[in-house]
Amino acid sequence: MSFQVEIPVRFADVDAAGIVYYPRLLHICHQAFEELYQQRGPVPYHQWCQEARLGFPTRRLEADFQAPVQHAGPVTVEVTTSQLGNSSVCFHFVGRQNSLEDDTPRKCFSVCAWKVCVDIDQFEATPIPDDVRAVLQSIEVPS
Repeated sequence: MSFQVEIPVRFADVDAAGIVYYPRLLHICHQAFEELYQQRGPVPYHQWCQEARLGFPTRRLEADFQAPVQHAGPVTVEVTTSQLGNSSVCFHFVGRQNSLEDDTPRKCFSVCAWKVCVDIDQFEATPIPDDVRAVLQSIEVPS
């Protein structure tokens, strides 16, 4: 099972060619990550970071861009996880946007982000809490 969310494309996200500037696509992935917490997590991500004093910084990224994301409607981002370990997990983000030509969804990008659960006061790896682990397992796919 996956998690899906629509992220709006803002004018500030696009360059002079009218397509989303690629670093903004990583921001869109992070917005989808935060929305996962907002909708399924124990609490919103920013609140979890402040109260639990934990966070999920990214230690590695891979990105593939298949088609431009345009200022022409939202991007639907599908989020899944794999390689769920004691303190680390791989998040997979697939972004789709309806084509301007025929309004059918097309795959625009895929991103893999390996994240590590850390104690944000010590910035050391720490086990993923059980309530968060349950959310991550609910969207886990085979590696």
